[in-house]
Amino acid sequence: FSSTKITPMQSRISIHWTPAPNQRGTTYNLILTVENLSKMLSITVPRDYVVAMSMFKLPARHLQLQLPNAAPHNCAVLKNLPSSDKCNNASPHCIPWRSPEHCPVYESFPIYLRTRNQMIQGDPGGIVSKDFWFHLLEDKAAAYTYVTSESYPTPKIYCCISKDASLKTEFNKCLEQLTSTNNFTKGFVVKASGLHSNDGVYVLPQGLPGLDLLTGTKKTAVDILNEVMNTTATKILVEEFISGAGITSAPTLPNEFKFHMFNGEIGSVSMVLNRGTDCACYAEIDGAFEQRLDQYGCFSPNFPFGRTTPDGCIKVDVATGSKNSFPMKGHNFCGPLPSTVVTPCVWQTLSSMAKELSKKIGVYVRIDFFVSSDEQIWIQEFSLNHNNGLRHCTAKFNSTSGCVDSCFLGRLWQNTGGNTLFGGPLTPIPASLRNWTTSSRCPAIRPLQNATTSSTGASCKAE
Repeated sequence: FSSTKITPMQSRISIHWTPAPNQRGTTYNLILTVENLSKMLSITVPRDYVVAMSMFKLPARHLQLQLPNAAPHNCAVLKNLPSSDKCNNASPHCIPWRSPEHCPVYESFPIYLRTRNQMIQGDPGGIVSKDFWFHLLEDKAAAYTYVTSESYPTPKIYCCISKDASLKTEFNKCLEQLTSTNNFTKGFVVKASGLHSNDGVYVLPQGLPGLDLLTGTKKTAVDILNEVMNTTATKILVEEFISGAGITSAPTLPNEFKFHMFNGEIGSVSMVLNRGTDCACYAEIDGAFEQRLDQYGCFSPNFPFGRTTPDGCIKVDVATGSKNSFPMKGHNFCGPLPSTVVTPCVWQTLSSMAKELSKKIGVYVRIDFFVSSDEQIWIQEFSLNHNNGLRHCTAKFNSTSGCVDSCFLGRLWQNTGGNTLFGGPLTPIPASLRNWTTSSRCPAIRPLQNATTSSTGASCKAE
């Protein structure tokens, strides 16, 4: 680097470099000195060309470096980090702080989610009366029907069983037919529809009885039935198991990319990497895969809404957050993200599919994808209630105002157009769901005899 003198009047520093071929992957130490204040950053260069921009807003003295390979800093660094040779993709780095945020109600992403979900659960008829249909996607069977009717790849469903008096009989019948099918050697996943997060989900690469990758415990059919019967699930789906990146010799889960979509626009992407292993971690990144959006930890809406700091920024109570570190849905934040996490071709395909589907749905939806070890892409599911509307881990630094902006997803919701309560415009209901209701039982989704063949994911397509 060439030395650059920074005058007190400067508020922005741009640093550009091209590492020599034998230096790519090298760690550089960058020292910036402003008004006798020094800050050292360690930067790993994973790409052929990297452009880093550091913002130094005077007199706030807030240094910013938001790159895909930058580690979050509003979090408690783990004492025992996995070795780099063990985690060849990404690894856990820290436990995120959970800070109260004071976004105005009309800019609060969690409050929008919570309000809409109350209507989905309490008054679905009010949604139907306005000709919206997004709430149907909460039903995994409806989501599968819709995705396959639109010719998008998704893991194959072997059985769909309604939760009624015949559940036990039909579930055991499904398992018996599945395991007796000629040449069936693949595992499967059991999902209870109508629940959230990992509730009622069992990933069984060896079938039943067998090890559940999500909990690390052995499960039997009786275990699963007893647990599901004590939930509000409406039906059980048995679907194809998609194998992950294989960090260990044992089967692993695929990496997950969860796109927060606002009528065709990507707000952010939540990633769960190396799930089911010691290297499992969580990260948030922008739609261009250029900036980590989890630099400032996680946020929960708090009173009074719209509260500002003396500088005019929406207040984020970082002091309180620093005393409250919690994993995000059971996962610690990832450290630096190497370029091997996802290839540009795969990222481009994921983004294109998410935008296309989002325009068809209209309102805010989180579209979740699997990416397998051989870079095949599947649509996993849709989520309408990210983290149950309790918190999020997405913020940007505004170089003009000098503020940390954790409200921008709420503004995207507000500005999407159409129905503000629902988070977007009305779109035509797809033909495959015209007769579907929230109480629909299992349709004949797919014949069981197809269990001997695997589904095919989408391959990346570079433009």
